[in-house]
Amino acid sequence: MGHIGIFELIVLSCIAAMLYMWYRELNRRKYLGELILRLPRDFANKASLIIWCIMLCVWVIFLIEAASSLNYDFVRFGYRRLIAPLLWMFICPLHIIRNINYKEIRQQGIKLPEGTIYWKEVVDYTWLKDNTLNISYLNSIPLFKKSKRTIQLKIDSEQQARVDELLKINAIIFKGN
Repeated sequence: MGHIGIFELIVLSCIAAMLYMWYRELNRRKYLGELILRLPRDFANKASLIIWCIMLCVWVIFLIEAASSLNYDFVRFGYRRLIAPLLWMFICPLHIIRNINYKEIRQQGIKLPEGTIYWKEVVDYTWLKDNTLNISYLNSIPLFKKSKRTIQLKIDSEQQARVDELLKINAIIFKGN
């Protein structure tokens, strides 16, 4: 086990990145504030959740198979058979948690699977027909900071008044700064 190659370093850095993403996802209350409202899930979110659960089961089977077939040569080559299943054992639950925490309105912004739209990034919002909210916001990536993006969210009719109130309050607070 004296030789750690580039492959092992890449995998270890990926696992470290996954642990950081786990920490951020599980402690989103610290940096996004309290949950105000959870928006409804759509079919794509439910299908994605099922697919990630199936992938997790498949990788658990692969991990059990790889661990059970280890032999005396483990020190030289055996641990490499465990790396891919272990890496996916971090990735799949992270995506499952992200799909469970899908579309949340929190004190600091709107949490989406693609990322977070902070209130200070919201430029404009309009309501379209059939309770669809169209939000325009500035990109949070520093390289593309000036670019404006638009996202559409389907809102339940009973939540529309509350979401509109939250957007008006937060738009006033952050537009003034």
